[in-house]
Amino acid sequence: HRIDVLVTKDSGGDATAPKLTAAREARIPVVVVRRPPVPEGVPVAASPDEAVEWVGRLYASG
Repeated sequence: HRIDVLVTKDSGGDATAPKLTAAREARIPVVVVRRPPVPEGVPVAASPDEAVEWVGRLYASG
């Protein structure tokens, strides 16, 4: 394989470090894509459970 660049998302998970290590060892440039900022007033759930609770409240009030 001929890889010229690694493009990865900034997930902060355990899978990121090995990719970055491999790219560094192979001297491959890395592009990290970050999530854009959340617009003001848009609800954000920090976990799947929190998202389920939010959806439940949304349907209960509607």
